[in-house]
Amino acid sequence: MALNPTNLVLQAAPLPATFTGDPNAFFRAMIERCRIMSASGTSFFIISDVEPTSNQGPWLKGGTQWWVWSDTLNKYVPLDVSESETKWYQTGSTVPVVQDPPLWLRTTGGTTVIGPAQGQPVGWYLFNGTSWVGFTELVDGSVTLPKLADAPPGSLITFGQTNKALLLALGQPDKFLKVNSAGTAIEWGDIPATVLAGLLSSQVFGPLSDPGGYNSLTQSITVSMTESRDAFIYAHCCVNPTEGALAKISMTIDGAFADSALIGAVGGGFAYADRFVLLARQQLSIGNHTITVTIPATGGLVIFTDPVFNNNTPAVKFVVNLL
Repeated sequence: MALNPTNLVLQAAPLPATFTGDPNAFFRAMIERCRIMSASGTSFFIISDVEPTSNQGPWLKGGTQWWVWSDTLNKYVPLDVSESETKWYQTGSTVPVVQDPPLWLRTTGGTTVIGPAQGQPVGWYLFNGTSWVGFTELVDGSVTLPKLADAPPGSLITFGQTNKALLLALGQPDKFLKVNSAGTAIEWGDIPATVLAGLLSSQVFGPLSDPGGYNSLTQSITVSMTESRDAFIYAHCCVNPTEGALAKISMTIDGAFADSALIGAVGGGFAYADRFVLLARQQLSIGNHTITVTIPATGGLVIFTDPVFNNNTPAVKFVVNLL
């Protein structure tokens, strides 16, 4: 191992004039009277990649990190330099009481302290010598009031592929806002007719007829709901009243009265077909609902029209329109 020169000085005190002894005694006397001196003082530390197992003085790990020996842990620990660390900014929700450092990260909570702290960031402020001035609007891609003021009324804010805020201006008249075909952005455009047709069809049950077939005095259907919805409920009825007959036809929903109409005929001495609509609006909850139209017994003077004599048209057509 090569040795390097140092600024250390070896000093020795003179032997007494009365010294006597053999060569070993002479050697010991010389060593006892020698000392190594330095004009500026000397510090010793170790440089290595491997942690020493005993106290060898300060350890410069890998030539870049300072570690010191801990008598408590009996091992080397990183050197604590927090007291000499430079604090570049302040963090908190309250106005700083000091102006150094002159940079403040305003947050949603907590008293402002020098250095980093927890909290939801609001914006950056710089002390200009008199007051704290926000400069977040200088950050590229931020949403600011001046940018909003430049947009037409009703414009929307979205984000581009680089996460910069963008203004989505109003579309052309009669256009709809939708997600593009790639599923990556929103855009103005037309709604395909197939989509609109499917939407409307999903809102309507009917026309429906009694699955039990024709009955001269009662017709009924059952509608199954998967969610609670308000609905218009229609019953398109076709009846045969005879001369001098009179009856009140009624509609019930789950056994509760919903609507009615008065049916009658005078003069002529013959039977004929009459059409009318019963209507109700109410909320249909989740589950099955029974809708029934009934004619009171009149001895056959007022009955539902038999499909056999009416081109196979159902006596009652039910339609449920969800709102």
